[in-house]
Amino acid sequence: MTENGDARFDDIMPILSPEWPVLPFEECLVPISAPQRKLKGHEIQSAGLIPVIDQGEAFICGYTNDEHNQYPGPLPTIIFGDHTRRFKFVPFRFAVGAEGVRPLHPIEQLDPKFFYYYLSALRIEGQGYSRHYRFLKEASVPIPPLPEQRRIVGQVEALLAKVKSSQERLDKIPTILKRFRQAVLAAACSGKLTADWRKEHPGIAAVRLDFCERWRREKVNRANAKAGRSRFRYAPPALIDIGDRTKGIDELFELPETWAWASLGQLTWAVADGPHFSPKYVAPEDGVAFISGRHISYEGIDFSDAKYVSREDHAQFTKRTQPEVGDVLLTKGGTTGIATVVTTDREFSVWVHVAVLKVVDELVDRFYLRDALSAPLAYIQSQAQTHGVGNQDLGLTRMVHIALPVPPIAEQREIVKRVQAAFKVADRLEARYTKAKVQVDPLTQSILAKAFRGELVPTEAELARREGREYETAEELLARIQRNAAVSGKGASARRPRALVQR
Repeated sequence: MTENGDARFDDIMPILSPEWPVLPFEECLVPISAPQRKLKGHEIQSAGLIPVIDQGEAFICGYTNDEHNQYPGPLPTIIFGDHTRRFKFVPFRFAVGAEGVRPLHPIEQLDPKFFYYYLSALRIEGQGYSRHYRFLKEASVPIPPLPEQRRIVGQVEALLAKVKSSQERLDKIPTILKRFRQAVLAAACSGKLTADWRKEHPGIAAVRLDFCERWRREKVNRANAKAGRSRFRYAPPALIDIGDRTKGIDELFELPETWAWASLGQLTWAVADGPHFSPKYVAPEDGVAFISGRHISYEGIDFSDAKYVSREDHAQFTKRTQPEVGDVLLTKGGTTGIATVVTTDREFSVWVHVAVLKVVDELVDRFYLRDALSAPLAYIQSQAQTHGVGNQDLGLTRMVHIALPVPPIAEQREIVKRVQAAFKVADRLEARYTKAKVQVDPLTQSILAKAFRGELVPTEAELARREGREYETAEELLARIQRNAAVSGKGASARRPRALVQR
């Protein structure tokens, strides 16, 4: 077993066919004697005649117009990112960008694409921002007969094209599911989702926003007096900024007769956020969870990587707002407009970018309020009302103006039931997508591993025997490579044929 610090080279290399001769990696390269320019960031343009290839994720990082910057070596060539471990096959003229870029061009006995796919099959583990070329230097490269190499390349590319097609189709699914969920919420908040339900329940009374206003006002004033806050005044629904013009709520769409428009302020008896500063954190066993917007999703609260504050600070924070089971949380900074319902009795505090909404139960179902706040109409409003530089925030005084359609309570609960049924279908599809992606993503490496075990196409020896013709043996091939190397002055010392077995 060969080692180099923290790497085992027989773990890096794939298992190779025992019928193929192998050469040390550097003896498989054509040295490039001409000087190479490596362009710095300020020399690279967004458009130009010659593409610039670096070790980054994007295949092309920019362009240059200066012909003197063009890579002087033979084409096609393989670019290796010494820091990023990326390989790029480049068949066209290009310029080299930045440090850490190593062009690799194989000897004539190696098909360039075969060499590229072999390098892509190497399992080089990341060693941080260090040089990884040392791992390539210790590797060996298989040298099947050229016709066999080309057959392998053809089969690999045919299979990888199918894998890529599958991956592209899979990659569209998250966007489709997101659009589906948004369409369900939009239909729910326009009355379309429960149009049949209203026909089956003609006796449902229309929403009256003044139905519980006296109860609400008394509860608000008692809560505010206890907390030392001024009286809470609800705000009427505001004009809604959509695109390049402002619409009144009545212009958006016509609500069913039993529905009404209401502001978020009318549907809640308290709206408050957390402390407007970053508190001092403590160990989990010494404190209470402290939640920011990143811990909140439609499905609930993720406490897995929450910070913790002392019980003394938690007591101070909950004087401003104390989250309880049944409250609705709405993110108002960072990623704005994500709503969820508190379903846990676990104690926690919230930061400034999270609003805690105390719901008027007689007027709105808390899960319907979550769905309404998650629908496109509310999201557009929250984005339009978000202000500030850097960490933008949807202030409480603006938040309470968000206009929401309000059905009767019985219909709200039917809407919640139907939304959840539709979302369960989406969740099942998402689970199938995740399972399929887990199966498809490793296929590229599986195909390459099979190719270099010699299992993808018939060997040249097999075909020669079938066709009754002679072929170049491994020993003859290595002898020819040695002769060519001696003539060209490279002095390559080829190894005898051997099988590499992964340990």
